[in-house]
Amino acid sequence: MAGQRTPSPLGLQPASLILDRGTLQLAAISAPGPIRTATVVGASANKSAPAATGPEIAEHAATPVRSPEERVLAALPHRSRNFVFEGSTLRLARTAELRSLQRQTDYQVIRTDEAKAILETLTATPSASHSEKAALQEAASMLPTRGIVSESKLLLLRVVPRRAAGPLSSEPAMTPSQIARRVREEQHWIEIQLVDEDQDGLPGVEYVIVTPDNQKHSGVTGADGVARLDNIPPGQCKISFPQLDKEAWGAA
Repeated sequence: MAGQRTPSPLGLQPASLILDRGTLQLAAISAPGPIRTATVVGASANKSAPAATGPEIAEHAATPVRSPEERVLAALPHRSRNFVFEGSTLRLARTAELRSLQRQTDYQVIRTDEAKAILETLTATPSASHSEKAALQEAASMLPTRGIVSESKLLLLRVVPRRAAGPLSSEPAMTPSQIARRVREEQHWIEIQLVDEDQDGLPGVEYVIVTPDNQKHSGVTGADGVARLDNIPPGQCKISFPQLDKEAWGAA
């Protein structure tokens, strides 16, 4: 008969083929002929897959597979961002993220022994939940071994404070004559020591020091025969010991 379709041997006419999680499903509709009941024929290697109940098959979104380090960081959301620990800003991150993070902030990789000690301290925090403690312990096992960063999965980083540039001086540059005058104006000091023939210091001996500005300063030598005079102008000083004969002492 014109316009009439010949039924398939099963009386089915394919409508669509859907590949869903390794299952090849054939949706069929009834065709003219003795068999008119709609059926679904499925060929599946997965025996646990639910049986289809009709010609419409729901599509299932594939669940993303996380790596172990991603799973640990997901369990530690507060540690995978910058956090403060004993005055330092730290961050737990994947090794693959190091370069991109360092473009934004100056991060320093913490040595493995120190990093493990910090994670152990965080694990012992009373506020840490059981899942957080387990994640922190697993994170410690992912730190670099033998100091080889490239072989690790996780790194504990420390933010390195950037040095602030000092303000530029608004004073004009000094000329050599100005520098020399400033040096002359700066205060200087003199220190003397009076010793005997055996190079032992002589304490309690009166001395007189005349500074380059003709100011006379007197006193007695202290322990080990030492005397010091601060805040004097530059130049030569005159030293004498009134209690001693001039022939009894001299410059060393």
